[in-house]
Amino acid sequence: MDLKRRPLLAGAAALFAAGIANRLIGTLYRVLLVRAAGEDVVGLFQMTMPVYRIVATLATAGIPVAIARLAADSLGQRDYQRARRYFHVGVSLTMTTATASALFLFLTHRLWAYTVMTDSRTSIALAVLPFLLVPAALSAALRGVLQGQERLAPVALSSFAEAASRVPVVLFLVVLLLPLGPAWAAGGIAAGLTAGELVSLWYLARAVRGSWENTAPRTSRWTPHRPIAGRRRKATNPSVQLFPFRLGQAFVPFWTRQQRPAVYQLAAIAGPVLLSGLVNGVLGMLNVALIPRQLIEAGYAAREATVLYGRLFGMAVPALYMPMVAVHPLVHAAIPAVAKRLAEGRARSVARLLLQCFSVAAAVAAVSAAGFWHYGEEIGRLLYGVAGLGSLITPLAFAAPFVYVGHIAAGILYGMGKTGIALVNTVAGSGLRLALIYLLVADPEWGILGALWALVADYALTALLDLGALAVLVPRAIRKKKA
Repeated sequence: MDLKRRPLLAGAAALFAAGIANRLIGTLYRVLLVRAAGEDVVGLFQMTMPVYRIVATLATAGIPVAIARLAADSLGQRDYQRARRYFHVGVSLTMTTATASALFLFLTHRLWAYTVMTDSRTSIALAVLPFLLVPAALSAALRGVLQGQERLAPVALSSFAEAASRVPVVLFLVVLLLPLGPAWAAGGIAAGLTAGELVSLWYLARAVRGSWENTAPRTSRWTPHRPIAGRRRKATNPSVQLFPFRLGQAFVPFWTRQQRPAVYQLAAIAGPVLLSGLVNGVLGMLNVALIPRQLIEAGYAAREATVLYGRLFGMAVPALYMPMVAVHPLVHAAIPAVAKRLAEGRARSVARLLLQCFSVAAAVAAVSAAGFWHYGEEIGRLLYGVAGLGSLITPLAFAAPFVYVGHIAAGILYGMGKTGIALVNTVAGSGLRLALIYLLVADPEWGILGALWALVADYALTALLDLGALAVLVPRAIRKKKA
């Protein structure tokens, strides 16, 4: 098979290969981190993640998904100038929201640590995380640019570059700062993540800029609709000529009347994505605020509650997402593919794409569920060298089908522009999770297992609602294109 003639398949293959490498690196990283830093440090850093995810959601504001969706739709209609405008306006908006969010987190980090968290030692990590926000948000925006062009190979390589550079820096800083205490070691983890995102941003900027330099004529006055006299290199994909990128030149005054329509169109797609991310972020913050307190009410000491929280969200749940390496590339490929094929009137090809994606997700779910069910304790010992994790990993067998299939379903909804429906489904699942956490975790008979089963219920309800929405929307889209 000639992958050059199938850029979508080639990109998904590149994402899969990079994902395999990233999972191997990430698994080694977590093993070394737990053994070098200890469960206390991992638990402290994991407690900061819900706050970071909320602010990171505000930093990206759903704009990368909107860039990919609208640009792919424009490319499907051969409107290259409009796609280029989405790129520029989207990156400019992201820079603004990311800077404001970073300032907000830096100015309020002590408030989060001393009022929301059950452990004030999280203050140092929360003070470092704002420096991660801007490069992480810009990297996400540039991935949206490349995703909209269906150029997934650079996206894959950027994630590999981030992981490969992050791991040694994190481990070095943790070992260096651990003598100062667990709080400083947790701050070292945040600093290492920042280093990795800076490397990713540098690579993505070169990738987007290189797509112009390698294919576009050497003129600063080129536009997609204006022919250029003289010789020019042949470009196999016109969409890669859209973005004459230098990071300092990418930003445009998005508040002007000329850019206002693009801002409104981006916001219409990004808004529900932003709200969905905020719902998940707020839920995560409620988890970190509620679960340790409920565990303390169930009779656990405060430090033990921190360790149990770290075991669930820092060890068991990441094991659930390790097989996602085979599913996540399909989601990255599906968002622009669905948008572009619908814009081109190829609705039936969307149905074929759905079948292929869900078949892969179902196969991954079957293998993963069997592994979690039969080898839960062994997986915990192998990955982290920690005994007793089997009770938290074995129930993941029930979550796996809903997580992997539901991830595909949500990606297809985004590709169809139905981000509002995905938001409603996320809110429903999140509400169920929160109610079950409140009811179960404080009961000594359930404890941390109550939080785990609440997660499973959330995944199940959200996935079923997403699949039900697709069962209605996809046939409707096909009938509409026929008419």
